[in-house]
Amino acid sequence: MKKSAKRILKKARNFALHKLPKNTRHNLIRSQLNLNYDLPEDLVFKIAETEEELEGAFRLLHDTYVDMGFMQPDKSQMRVTFYHMLPNTTTLVGLYRGEVVATVSIIRDNPDGLPLETDFDIRPLRETGSVVAEISSLAVRKDFQMSKG
Repeated sequence: MKKSAKRILKKARNFALHKLPKNTRHNLIRSQLNLNYDLPEDLVFKIAETEEELEGAFRLLHDTYVDMGFMQPDKSQMRVTFYHMLPNTTTLVGLYRGEVVATVSIIRDNPDGLPLETDFDIRPLRETGSVVAEISSLAVRKDFQMSKG
């Protein structure tokens, strides 16, 4: 199946999914999760601390986003956003034998706001004194992804 056909099917599936009642939708999504608790001994999760770990995370993010059609390839072969540069952002990596195989970033609220604010108004949360953060930039190398079945 071509990428464009897959993308259309995915959009149609997501549209239909969001028409379901919330409880039904959440139960259906949870039923699709396949978690493996027997992780390889050589797999370590940690805060990215070195330049190599950050570069590995940004390369994996780039390749994953390009593969999924979320972005066009960049000549740097990395996906680094404005938010990754902020001191309020923490990038986590999954390392397998020293190689980055997974990444996710936690963007804590900051004076520049959060990426989600382009679509959502979170002022009511801030007004109640809630601590606000966004989980972003998730990528897992294909050979470490699991599919049900």
